[in-house]
Amino acid sequence: SLYSGSADNTVCVWDLKEGLRANNLCGGAAKIKDSALVQQMNGHTMAVWSVCELDGNILSCSSDRTIKKWNLSTGKCISTLEG
Repeated sequence: SLYSGSADNTVCVWDLKEGLRANNLCGGAAKIKDSALVQQMNGHTMAVWSVCELDGNILSCSSDRTIKKWNLSTGKCISTLEG
């Protein structure tokens, strides 16, 4: 799986088996097929800049000055740290 954060305030889980489409091989960005989206987690109020997986959970850091811990199985926020 691939985990991403976005300027639209979301955290997404992508299925790499469904695949990435390469735009081109010389400097173009890879594009992820829409069908590869497995889960979208909403809860941040500003852009999400950092995402990592830890012990079956997702941690995300946002410009809203929070770090959220998400349950990867349910997509629900388990806890929020404010700073």
